[in-house]
Amino acid sequence: MFNWLDVNEIIIWNNIINGLAMHDHVTYALCLFERMKNVKEKLYGITFVGILSNCTHMGLVRDGFLYFQSMVDNYLIVLQIKHYGCMMDLLGIIGLIY
Repeated sequence: MFNWLDVNEIIIWNNIINGLAMHDHVTYALCLFERMKNVKEKLYGITFVGILSNCTHMGLVRDGFLYFQSMVDNYLIVLQIKHYGCMMDLLGIIGLIY
């Protein structure tokens, strides 16, 4: 359905990425995120909430940390409580937080 849309608005990208994350379609969400970056769509903090959630579902700790760091280094996104919560979930799922 996404491919049929004429306008690629950020709201649509984010909703699909976050929806895929919520329904355990991690691979599709990460592919869509890469596609989003390739078309030079502006990335926002909410975009990364979905990506970090995907990393948590897949146990991709290293990738999660890389995405988290890229938010600040590459995209100048101000970190919010939601992002830290995602990182806590990521660390908790591998047993680093009790």
